[in-house]
Amino acid sequence: MIGLNGKGVTINGENVLSYTIQKDYYFMMGDNRDDSLDSRYWGLIPEDFILGEALFAYFSLDLRTWLPRFDRIGTIIK
Repeated sequence: MIGLNGKGVTINGENVLSYTIQKDYYFMMGDNRDDSLDSRYWGLIPEDFILGEALFAYFSLDLRTWLPRFDRIGTIIK
């Protein structure tokens, strides 16, 4: 189990300074960012577990101004 203890990162109860991830893992965010069971709940997902891919940007928000980025909404992801 990996966790934060206020003094650094722990893996299986031991403090570590660095860790090399052995596989390609991805953070998956749910469609309801503020109330979703996603990677914040069940952790990172290994690449070989991913079955689909993103097709287009449904919504895009500029976090500095909190305004939608209309030029990105609906664009095809390459």
